[in-house]
Amino acid sequence: MAQLTEEQYFNLADEVYDDKYIHAGDHIQTEDGSYWITINAVDQKSGLQAIAVVPLKDYQAMQAGKITSYPTVVFSSRGSQTDNLGELVKDWIETDLGDLAIAQKPEHYKEQDLIKNEESQFIGYESFVNETLKKYPIKDYSFTGHSLGGALAQYMAVLKDKRATTFAAAKAYRLLPKDLQELVDSGYFMDKIIDYRHKFDPVGHVPFGNVIGKQYLAKSSKNDIPFMGHTRDSFKGMFKGGKVQILFSPEELRSHANKLMMNQEIITDIQLAFRQYQDYEYGEIDDFVRQMRTSDEFYDLEDHEMTDILSEMFPYREGNYFMHHPEISEKIDLYCRTLAEKIYQLSDSLKASADEADKTDRVLAKDIQASRSFDIKPDKMKPSVTGPQPIES
Repeated sequence: MAQLTEEQYFNLADEVYDDKYIHAGDHIQTEDGSYWITINAVDQKSGLQAIAVVPLKDYQAMQAGKITSYPTVVFSSRGSQTDNLGELVKDWIETDLGDLAIAQKPEHYKEQDLIKNEESQFIGYESFVNETLKKYPIKDYSFTGHSLGGALAQYMAVLKDKRATTFAAAKAYRLLPKDLQELVDSGYFMDKIIDYRHKFDPVGHVPFGNVIGKQYLAKSSKNDIPFMGHTRDSFKGMFKGGKVQILFSPEELRSHANKLMMNQEIITDIQLAFRQYQDYEYGEIDDFVRQMRTSDEFYDLEDHEMTDILSEMFPYREGNYFMHHPEISEKIDLYCRTLAEKIYQLSDSLKASADEADKTDRVLAKDIQASRSFDIKPDKMKPSVTGPQPIES
């Protein structure tokens, strides 16, 4: 399958919200400059709206007889809508609340023949995908979507053992059959399904259930305004070289850790300079007091008179005379030392987190490579701590 960029997936997840593309034969030009053709589409009364698209060059090659099957097909499903009351009821109440959070799993309704395809977005989407795969010669395909569309994409990616790149997806884990939930828990889809969300977006936490594949926090164009981070606009402009700009990548964590260490060094230098000043002040005042006591000019003064003069010149005394308050100086020194230690610990923690993230990716990559070497199918996998492992015979 041709390698698509994350930006291409997002743009297709964005364009599916436009009604003018929900028809077979529609031409789509996305923000990244890609050209696509809709080869199949669905628009059901359940609120399900989705398209199957192919790159324009592949479509033209197929029409010219240069190829006999589509190398790449992307299924893009629309998410919840709020600009139309009817669609809002179907998406947010019937599907988001009903199907995702409360209703029985799609397999239950299919087994009992209790619901029609057009009455459930998840059942309807599965039917649409199967119909498209049967109707067109397709080598490989993947899924994308935003919000509810992301949940639909992840659900189908698990059912079909395919890749999905989603944005601010709701959780579809609860709807999966138990055996596929176990496959998700094993880490099998960590290399196949990735969702990008923003830190103040609540949708990525609902409904209850595990995350399917990987989930990353992405940078937002909406300054992390609560709930605004769920909108499609919050992702726009947040791509660099076709890739989503991650909020906290291992490289950024290390960069922040290094900046913290620089600040820690500044605080330590301030603390050291303050201590050096205290030592300097103590030495200068001690020399002055000794010279004053031995000076012929003050020879006739009584001790208490000498003490009164020195007390006026140096207002603080704790065994020795000081220009600064000893107790406050100790508090400042303690504060600097404590702050420097906390910054060091935070920096060390960030570096450890970055190292752990890199280590996890390396272990995951190794497990995935090992599983591929066995050419194992999803129904031959079992849950594992480190990733998919073959079931012993």
